[in-house]
Amino acid sequence: MASGRGRPSKKPKLTNHILPATSLGSLGRFESASQVHRHRVFSLSDAGHFDFRTSYIQAATPSQTHPAEHDHDHIDPWNETIYSESLPSPDNLQEKCKDTARDNTILSWLLERQTFVDEFIRLEGRGKAADRLCDCGMAASFRCNDCLSVNLSCQECIVRRHAETPNGALIFFSSVTLKSLGLRIQLGHDPGQRCRNPKSARNDDFVVIDAHRIHEVGVDFCGCETAASHYKQLLRARWFPATSTDPRTAATFSVLKFFHLLSFESKVSAYEFYHTLARVTDNTGIQPIRDRYSTFLKMVVMWRNIKMLIRAGRGNDPGGVEATQQGQLAVLCPACPHPGKNLPDNWDNEPVAMRWLYSFFLAIDANFRLKRRLVSTDAKDPGLTRGWAYFVEECGYVFFSLSAELPSHRHQRSVCVSHDAVNLADTKSSKGLAATGVGAVDCARHEFKLPNGVGDLQKGEKYLNMDYLIFSSLTHFSTLSTVNFSYDVACQWHKKLWTRVSSLPEHLHFSHVNKIIRFFVPKFHLAAHIPACQMAFSFNWTPHVGRTDGEAPERGWANINHVASSTKEMGPGSRRDTLDDHFGDWNWKKVTAFGRILFHRITEAVEAEREHRTALKELQESVASSELGRTSLAIWEKEITTWENNHTQQNPFESQCNEMTQAAVRLELAWQDTKDIEDGLSASLHVEVTPSILISTGIDLEHVQRRLRADIASLGQHSTDNQRTKILTRRNALQCCIDMWIDVQALYMPTTPYLRLTGFVTPSWDDDSGCPKSNPTSENAEDFPLLLPSELLDIEWSLRHAQANDALDECRSNIRLRHQLIQFKGQHIRGQGATTRARQTIQTVENRLILSHAKYTRAYWALTALSHQLSRPGWDINLQLLKKAHLRPMGDFGGQSQGTAIMSWIWRNPCKNVRVVALPPRPKSYLNISALRIEWCKARARHHRWAEEIQLLLEEMRRVLAYLAWHAVWWETQGPLRAVDRPEDAEGLLAYAKRQAAIRRGLHAKFAEKWKNVGDIVEAGMGDGTTPDEDL
Repeated sequence: MASGRGRPSKKPKLTNHILPATSLGSLGRFESASQVHRHRVFSLSDAGHFDFRTSYIQAATPSQTHPAEHDHDHIDPWNETIYSESLPSPDNLQEKCKDTARDNTILSWLLERQTFVDEFIRLEGRGKAADRLCDCGMAASFRCNDCLSVNLSCQECIVRRHAETPNGALIFFSSVTLKSLGLRIQLGHDPGQRCRNPKSARNDDFVVIDAHRIHEVGVDFCGCETAASHYKQLLRARWFPATSTDPRTAATFSVLKFFHLLSFESKVSAYEFYHTLARVTDNTGIQPIRDRYSTFLKMVVMWRNIKMLIRAGRGNDPGGVEATQQGQLAVLCPACPHPGKNLPDNWDNEPVAMRWLYSFFLAIDANFRLKRRLVSTDAKDPGLTRGWAYFVEECGYVFFSLSAELPSHRHQRSVCVSHDAVNLADTKSSKGLAATGVGAVDCARHEFKLPNGVGDLQKGEKYLNMDYLIFSSLTHFSTLSTVNFSYDVACQWHKKLWTRVSSLPEHLHFSHVNKIIRFFVPKFHLAAHIPACQMAFSFNWTPHVGRTDGEAPERGWANINHVASSTKEMGPGSRRDTLDDHFGDWNWKKVTAFGRILFHRITEAVEAEREHRTALKELQESVASSELGRTSLAIWEKEITTWENNHTQQNPFESQCNEMTQAAVRLELAWQDTKDIEDGLSASLHVEVTPSILISTGIDLEHVQRRLRADIASLGQHSTDNQRTKILTRRNALQCCIDMWIDVQALYMPTTPYLRLTGFVTPSWDDDSGCPKSNPTSENAEDFPLLLPSELLDIEWSLRHAQANDALDECRSNIRLRHQLIQFKGQHIRGQGATTRARQTIQTVENRLILSHAKYTRAYWALTALSHQLSRPGWDINLQLLKKAHLRPMGDFGGQSQGTAIMSWIWRNPCKNVRVVALPPRPKSYLNISALRIEWCKARARHHRWAEEIQLLLEEMRRVLAYLAWHAVWWETQGPLRAVDRPEDAEGLLAYAKRQAAIRRGLHAKFAEKWKNVGDIVEAGMGDGTTPDEDL
């Protein structure tokens, strides 16, 4: 026997039929149909054929059997007994076996869906009790949504009735049901009244699923001539019937609403929820519980669909449910521009300088966690929304996906970095999957899922799929003049876009003539692109986008991914309906949170705008302190304005410097030595070693010393003889090189032998690289003081500057390599041995990074000392003091974003510095103009984006209030729109429309109160309203 609280039995369902007398045939041993039950067990053979076994037993008729008298010890409580007056014919038996219970129930329910919607709305009014007083004779104004009665009561009576809760389980040594004590629930009449012609459920078997437990109840339907159908009687009692034909199971509205909201917040599955109720009902297994899990699933599907229809106003529309248009059930973003709803009447005639405020921002992405296995079909599980909400209409979408594979849709190899979304779009594994994921289009600024912007991806993130989804959602915003696309592969996707659009179905064609269309890469993804894309597709440097980051879909995926494990096993229609429902809740929660979200954003924007305005002003004042700086600022302003208006012009954010490596500096110095020898100007004191060779060799020896110290420190206390021998050999070789070098050094620097004899100690530098420092008291080769700088300051300056650039390049390379290794280890390395080897490799790269850091630090402090003697300010704009905190990968802002934190300075100027070989010496007023220009452009862009963000947020706040006001008026017009015959139906329609209008007006009032001081906050933060670049 299966446990009463266990999972559903995996055995075939047992179907019991009562044989009528005409079907007994040769079964003469039974006298009448009342004595015969026919049992058939269906099974699927290995060959794929349906087999069944039939047996006959003698039993009493259902009317003679009371549920309490069933012998529960001989039945599987998870198997339902279905009584039928007729048998399926042999011809259609196999077809019937193929149809699942859900398909039959849902398809039959679709015929009554409009009636269900009407009954739901009818409950919004007072029904037939519109003119009734309370039982005490007072005016009735209150109704309890958790009680069976829908009648109204006065305040005193409703309080008295709820002094003790009626929803308790009865216990007298053991659990008993109210049904077993004789309680009968009469439907179709007021509480306390009995029908003269009651009709019980079949076999007097009725189960009610409530939020507290699963009840077996005695239900009597009204059998009067004017009685409504059984399912309507249940709906009017706020019990949701499992089927519209002969229901024997219902769920209370309260449990469906509770599960509905719980599934949104906790992503709990229906299986977990139902079996929790089963255990609450009986956690011992003593009392068997009838299986209503599959029935509960059907009721949840129907409940979700009805709620979505009603909330979109389809119950109030004269056209009814079937007149629903594509995307009409979606919850729209009130902050996005909607012509005729929240935009001014003359918005398209606004000056060009202000029209950007009405831009529409789309964010595009795919999610490969939302897979669906190859189970069921659209024919068996077509779904209930059919493109009415967020998913596109499936038939047209699939037909296009299968038939429109054109050359323009085929992915070209990416000319940027190797994007998997592009290069692997046609090769993604789809074995055993009907959908490898979903593609979606979101509102980029407010993270709303857009109507008809979601669809399944049959195999990877193909252009033809994404194009269809993008322009399906754009059909709802086709009148807007400015559209900003955000896509992680926008640099590749936007190529040949309009050629591909022309091949889409005609209703998706989008005219881009006389429209401003711009393409961006989301900020988090941008760092993975090549430098050219980072400049051309950046939100940070492009005007009129505010602080939009384009990462809206990623936040939505974090919320919906929790249901992926449930939806991947669903049929196609059920999965689309479930995801549509979750997307709708996600959008609605955003609507209700707009008051808090937008207020927080604008408060943050005002503060950030003030900080970046101050930073830009200080930078401009510093540059403008000289005539050259003032002239440069005017030129830079003209260049960046030209580029902002036309991106084909020279990009001022790109460095225009020429790279100069240490090897290149040495080559140039060698050519300079050659020229001096030819001209008779050589000051070389050695036949083979010129001054430049002396200094460059000394710098090399300095680096060898650092490596040797690091290797010695890594030996530890238990080094082997072989390891110590290698170290000693390297130390001896280094000492020989140093001895030869100091002999030549004495020719050019006669004071160095005296300094060494007197015990001169080189100054210590601020170095947090982690590389071991030299020991002044040691006489080992790795600790020997080389005493650089020298009198040959110009040469050493050039070499040290190039050394710093090379060391910085090494740091960047090691950081990238370390980041890639860590990512590869996390994604692909499993097992202790492989993990240990991966850690060793990462540690090797880490050691190289430490050496490069130390090399840079030594060069930095050498340049610091030399700059004072050579009077060369401004060199440290590009070459700053390097700390460990700066050694982070590109895109890692230490928990902050691009606009609120400054990217580590080592990545801001990836190109090495301008040529710095000072032959002849530079003037004292030398400044790195190229680096200053880039930093000024970035500081200006950061300030402008925050200033634009304030403008956008103010406009969005206005649009939210305007949309809510429009929506409230729209709902009020929906109340009397539909003509109905019964007054109680008309009252329900009016009551629901009034309630929805009141919700919008309540949100409007709440947001307006929250934002009433925003104008003062902005005015106080903006000061005089001028920007630093306006003073140029």
